[in-house]
Amino acid sequence: MDDLDDNSFLNIEIKKGKVVGYLDWIRKVPPFKFKFKGNFLKNWKTRLKEELEKIEILEKFGKDKIFFEKIVLDKKNNRVFHCLSNIKGKKIDIPIRIPIRYPNQPPVADFAVGRWAFPSGKGIRSACLGKIYEKWDSSGSMGVAHFIGMLGSYLALALHSTKTPRTPRRRKKK
Repeated sequence: MDDLDDNSFLNIEIKKGKVVGYLDWIRKVPPFKFKFKGNFLKNWKTRLKEELEKIEILEKFGKDKIFFEKIVLDKKNNRVFHCLSNIKGKKIDIPIRIPIRYPNQPPVADFAVGRWAFPSGKGIRSACLGKIYEKWDSSGSMGVAHFIGMLGSYLALALHSTKTPRTPRRRKKK
């Protein structure tokens, strides 16, 4: 992971109600690697078991450093995780979708907090943009737990940035 350091990017995250900035953002990502790096379609059950183990470690890793309360697998679709959080007294569910080319391609998290969202340009609110996509290790050694570790920066930006695009509000019919 040492080759992934990038001090030109400022990591911002929520920590005990405050916005905190870190220059060494990649060190905040969990240090574990995955043993099973195989094709998503062929052996997803094996990879999924390992993903769930890593997420459990992440939940115990540091409750004060992570923005979520719980991560659960969707009951109907085993390619969707739900990252449950309670921010500013509001319960938020951030769905994390696993793409077909995963683990060579990072997951995608759709979210809108209040009026704020990260649009991907195709009508989908996607937090899998910018540095996460650039820093993703396409060898398959990174997983959902790594993605969630990086996602905190985007969530903090969505909550506290005035430059984040707003989702349009619908006008009431008279």
